[in-house]
Amino acid sequence: WGWSGIDTGIAAAAVGRRVPPRTGIAPRIMSRPSICVVATCVAVAATLLLAGGAFAAFPGSNGQIAAVHLSGAPGSSQDIFAFGPGGGKRVQFTDTADDDAFPSYSADGERIVFSRGPAGSEGNGEIWVMNADGSGQTRLTSGPAAANDHDPVISPDGKRIAFTREVSGQNQIWVMNANGSNQTQITFTNGAGDRGSGPVFSPDGSKIIFVLFDGAVGYHAIAVMNPDGSGQTALTTPSAGFDAFQPDVSPDGQRIVFDRYDQSQDDLWIMNADGSGQAALTSGSNYWDLSPAFAPDGEKVAFERNAPDFTVANIFTVDPTGLEQNPTPLTSNAAPVQDFEPGWQPLNPPSCELGGKVSSKSIKRIRVRVKCVNENATVTVRGSGKAPWARRSAVA
Repeated sequence: WGWSGIDTGIAAAAVGRRVPPRTGIAPRIMSRPSICVVATCVAVAATLLLAGGAFAAFPGSNGQIAAVHLSGAPGSSQDIFAFGPGGGKRVQFTDTADDDAFPSYSADGERIVFSRGPAGSEGNGEIWVMNADGSGQTRLTSGPAAANDHDPVISPDGKRIAFTREVSGQNQIWVMNANGSNQTQITFTNGAGDRGSGPVFSPDGSKIIFVLFDGAVGYHAIAVMNPDGSGQTALTTPSAGFDAFQPDVSPDGQRIVFDRYDQSQDDLWIMNADGSGQAALTSGSNYWDLSPAFAPDGEKVAFERNAPDFTVANIFTVDPTGLEQNPTPLTSNAAPVQDFEPGWQPLNPPSCELGGKVSSKSIKRIRVRVKCVNENATVTVRGSGKAPWARRSAVA
């Protein structure tokens, strides 16, 4: 909401929506693969029914894309919808008088964290979580009245959430437990005025990639740090030539895509995880490209493409292999309709523990145990085998 203290000179051009804080994007996470056990003559298969990816990328198959939708009708609010990885009909997840934004899936694809705040407000956002079908919406933060919480992301193990908290125009990164407890600030303003925002977990959870505001030069860089906020290192060089925002890490952890603002427009750029090899993915003078998000399979990047006056926005994908490689629209809005802030759902096999025991030599006595904790899954058990030996006088 707002530009999070970034003076770009274009915030006033935004019409009819909360212009996304250009601070960060959230991840996808990897869950354990299912284990299939064959016990004598019984094979067990576990099939995922409901899985859920948004800002940032964790490994998996490409599921649905969640995004923020604004109809542009008078009095309408921002809601979260989802559609297939190739576009298609929207399915609505939220429907309140508040503005919802920044949807981000958990690594197992079964939860979405997002921000919710009063419609039309420039602040007072809070972090919420819901199931991947929109049910079970639960508030996690309730900060001070002046606080604006946004950019939430879930750690790969699902135990922590990192987010940006803005107070009096000053962004800093916080972390908390997945239930909202133990909220802890991990970036702080130093003597030079540095600030942190837009956190994204690396796929293995060992690092947080984020936006560092370098107070000494007054511009923004993509940086990396440990999950406790230590070891902060800039990967791009902030300068009057460009600012860097909204990082997202590829599912293999080897590349980072980000939004580069050259003081006249926004384009998508990509680089290696150590900051080397920086190159443009998109370039155009008649639109603004924001909010990049890797697909869980790493083969595409979803993003929002805006008109210069932000009166219309659509979701696109592009290949992360070079400049303007196969840009493809997934939505086809006309002003004033807008879709923005895409996040991709990673589909992974359910995390189930399967065990079997042959109780006797008879096929009648095979027992299989299936344990799936916090998984929406159905288990199908199929078997075949020889009938037990029978006496010659027996009737089969």
